[in-house]
Amino acid sequence: MSPGEMHLAGDMEKKKMKGIRLLLVASAMFCLTHSVSAASMMKVKMAETYLKTAEAGGFTAKSAAKEARQRVDALKKEYGEDDPDVQALEKRLLIIEGKEKAAQEEKRAKQQAEQKAEAEKKADVKSLLPVPAVAAAVGFTTPKPWVLDTDYEGWNDKNPIEKYVKTLGQQKREEVLELDKQLRARIKEARAIVQAGGANQAEAEKEIERYEAFLGAVENPVLINCDIKIDAEKKRMDFYSVKIFFSNFSREVRFNKNDGKCYFYGDNGEPEYIRENELPYAQEALACMKWIYVFHSNQGNDDHYMQISSKAAVSCQKIEEALKNNSPNVVIFHPMDQFPKGALHDSLAKEALPLARTVPLLANAEEVIINSNDWEIFRNQLTGIITRRVCRGWTVVTDDIGKRVIPTSWGQENQGGNTYGKLYLNTYGGNAKFYVK
Repeated sequence: MSPGEMHLAGDMEKKKMKGIRLLLVASAMFCLTHSVSAASMMKVKMAETYLKTAEAGGFTAKSAAKEARQRVDALKKEYGEDDPDVQALEKRLLIIEGKEKAAQEEKRAKQQAEQKAEAEKKADVKSLLPVPAVAAAVGFTTPKPWVLDTDYEGWNDKNPIEKYVKTLGQQKREEVLELDKQLRARIKEARAIVQAGGANQAEAEKEIERYEAFLGAVENPVLINCDIKIDAEKKRMDFYSVKIFFSNFSREVRFNKNDGKCYFYGDNGEPEYIRENELPYAQEALACMKWIYVFHSNQGNDDHYMQISSKAAVSCQKIEEALKNNSPNVVIFHPMDQFPKGALHDSLAKEALPLARTVPLLANAEEVIINSNDWEIFRNQLTGIITRRVCRGWTVVTDDIGKRVIPTSWGQENQGGNTYGKLYLNTYGGNAKFYVK
């Protein structure tokens, strides 16, 4: 091949390669354009799907319209507001949103019309009502009971309301009824002032609140201390127990199924004799229940007050019966074999007795019974090391009725090397106190 031919062939090859490159660039541009168009159409289709759901109505239309708005706004940012597809979607969406706005405005207008009609109706009814007997400028005329001079703040002996309730039994019947009379007159005026909307309305509302607080305080001793079941079918109340909480005295009056009588019961769940120095507290509880009965029975035929009054009356009856039946004869004496000696008794009882006598409750101890057959081991929860060991039993004491066993325990501190220190009094007292013979 001549040089001229070779040069011509080279030019043709260059032109051929340039053509291939142009073809590749064109293909790539076509693919990119097609890809963008495909992506754009996919987003438009998704937005249109939500639009169709919103246009169809139904319970999902509202959420579909909200989703369509988000997608159309995204298309605006990506392709511009002048894009024909975006404009078409926006036009359809505005129609949907316009209908929703119109529906909301119609609903709001309807509610306003109903409220206006209701207000006009009330105004018409009010105009027909008689003028209240208490004018807006008129205040209280009845004397103010002293229990209204302080706010109710819960159970507190320093609170005059609660102090009055606790010492209610010390009041005369006439004083209780006079207080009730004053409160009823005062609350009647307070309600009239509130209804009239006068200048003293705030004060009247506060006094009503105080009055109700006083009633709640009067009810507390009955509601808290009585366990009474009302039998609706038999129309009577079945009494179970009444607890008397006054000063340091605490007893429970219960119905005894064996003989059908009421007695004072101790913590051990058995009939118990209460001594002369304890009787005033039971009598105070009885008097308080009596005046609660008087106070609430004077409230008229209100079902709530009648129920409180009935419960207080039943409590009075049972406390009176327990006082009448109060005698050492009701005490139950258990045989000593119910309190057996354990394997540790012989080695520890002699040392344990003087330790028991060191406390007032066990000062009259006659005997100690060690019931444990072996020591109860206590360990440190973190290290597992033994800290002490304990044995249990009873201390037998004497009082004006006879012998009584009182739960007691003794212990020894661990001193290491499997050795323990001197015996000491660990615990004593509790609920399980029994008389023995």
